[in-house]
Amino acid sequence: MWYENLEQTEFLKQLYIDIPDIDCINIFDFRLSDNGKKLSISFVLEESLDYIPPKWRVNSFKYPIIQLDFFEISNVELLLYDCLEDMKLKIYKECSQKIVVEGIGRAKFKVISEIGVIQKIEGKR
Repeated sequence: MWYENLEQTEFLKQLYIDIPDIDCINIFDFRLSDNGKKLSISFVLEESLDYIPPKWRVNSFKYPIIQLDFFEISNVELLLYDCLEDMKLKIYKECSQKIVVEGIGRAKFKVISEIGVIQKIEGKR
C-alpha cells in the first residue's frame, strides 16, 4: 500500500479500517521548495472515514485533506498536459530504498526522494 513507504502514518491508520488507494485523486497543491529539495503534494481522499475524530464530528468533516512531503529530492520529471485532476498516484520504494512518487493522468510526473512523510491531515466536509 502507498502509505507503507511513508513516515508518520499513525493518524491515517486511525481513520480507516482499510486505507483507500490513491488511484483517482485531484491534487490541489503540487509545490517544489527549498531549491528543489522538497516536494509537497496535497489532495482530498474522497472516501468516507470509518472513524471520525470527535473534533471533526463537531465540524461535520467526513473526508481527510492529506499533505505529503518528500525531502532530499534527487530527480523530478514533469509533463503537464492539463490539470492535476483524476490522477493515479503511486508511491513505492525502488531497490536502492529511495522513494518514488509517480503521478499518471492528465499530467505525468515522477519524483525520487530520500524521505516521505504524511505531513498533515485535516478534515473536510
